[in-house]
Amino acid sequence: MVRRTPHRNSPPNIGEGPPGAPKASHVKEVLITLRDRLQAHLGNEEDNNLAMLRDLRDSSRDQLMQINEALARIDEGNYGICANCLATIAADRLVARPYSTLCRDCQNHRAQAGQKRN
Repeated sequence: MVRRTPHRNSPPNIGEGPPGAPKASHVKEVLITLRDRLQAHLGNEEDNNLAMLRDLRDSSRDQLMQINEALARIDEGNYGICANCLATIAADRLVARPYSTLCRDCQNHRAQAGQKRN
């Protein structure tokens, strides 16, 4: 069998590679699959980042609302009073979380009940 040497300027034969190498069509399929997975992952990552930013924004809004409510309680003269049992909220709790609306006992009862707020 006579082996022809391609002319230096001839385009390579698509699908041919070193002996035993997969065909170009298979490699292309694998690469496209990998590319699609990466693009989906990056898209999900961007979606996750946007979701985290939305969560942060919502959390900040919630905290701002709680701060404004605490300021209103100060103006009304009922700051530091538990909204549930009307007991005095411990000073160290108010120092740690100045917008607290519940004393420790009421907060613990609420947390045990599965509710999460102050």
